[in-house]
Amino acid sequence: MQKLSTLKIENLHVAYGGAQILHGVDLEVKDGESVAVLGPNGAGKTTLLRAVTGLAPVVKGKVLYQDKDLTKLKPHRFVHEGVMHCLENRRLFPEFSVKDNLMMGAYSVKEKAKVQENLEMCLEIFPVLKERITQTVQTMSGGEQQMVSIARGLMSSPKLLLLDEPSVGLAQIIKEKIFEGIARIKKQGLTMLLVEQDTVMAMSLADRVYILEGGKIVLSGSREEIENNDYVKNIYMGVA
Repeated sequence: MQKLSTLKIENLHVAYGGAQILHGVDLEVKDGESVAVLGPNGAGKTTLLRAVTGLAPVVKGKVLYQDKDLTKLKPHRFVHEGVMHCLENRRLFPEFSVKDNLMMGAYSVKEKAKVQENLEMCLEIFPVLKERITQTVQTMSGGEQQMVSIARGLMSSPKLLLLDEPSVGLAQIIKEKIFEGIARIKKQGLTMLLVEQDTVMAMSLADRVYILEGGKIVLSGSREEIENNDYVKNIYMGVA
């Protein structure tokens, strides 16, 4: 049975002022898939995610979520549609505790039992947060704050999770812990679109991969196809 499309981006053009960032991007994420978008700095990866959730100006094209056109939807409405965007710079409440930050992510969930269920799930995915549940977020390391950011997103019971550079600026050992948590999320079957510069980390999770360069998709395919592509091996994985 063919999987349904959760997210479909069609001929997406995005521009800030006179500068065009995305040039006709087409991308699809099917139900239950983990899709990675890879590319160098300045390729337009973050802009792509921001365009999906109404945070970047779409000049032309469509963003379809479960076959519903959300291109002109206001950013704050996406969480109610089941789309959660974990931003690159985290945007946490620094003076709040871990638990308070997580509970802020659950504001759209009405059932108390579901909120508690989500909280327990988040603490299983990132066990260190259970130990730090009362700690003020501003006293935590960057990696721990990233875990809080992703967990806060999960508290909204999303159907589609957008992750923007979850490993940026982190040491390798911390990256591994972050991606261990994301792997646990993947095992639960949550549909994910991941933007990432660490090719090896992203490849370890992705079912399919898109390569974005200069605001255009230059290559796409299954993880195996992309891993075995000579251009990707040379440019992105450092394998001659």
